Amino acid sequence: MEITKIKYFPVERTSDNHPLAACSVVLDGVFMVHDVKIYAGGIVVMPQRSHRGRHFTSTNGHKSNDLCHPVDRKFFEELKSTILTGFALFESTGEVCFIP
Repeated sequence: MEITKIKYFPVERTSDNHPLAACSVVLDGVFMVHDVKIYAGGIVVMPQRSHRGRHFTSTNGHKSNDLCHPVDRKFFEELKSTILTGFALFESTGEVCFIP
């Protein structure tokens, strides 16, 4: 699977716990994943759904679950590295689209 495009969006931060930015990732030019978040320390978090006030069963003991995520560790590391590379460019130049 190939990462074909990443588009970055600034996030209003009112706390150090809030993400630095969010992005949408296009895979193989045909599938898009929205709302991937980037946190300080190089942490990349896949889109999640919250369980607060709903009757979902959490599978991980947290109040949210990933909506989608890579099942292959190698691909996740590649995805994370590519997202962070593009994010560094976004931070330094303001360029919102990154094509690896």
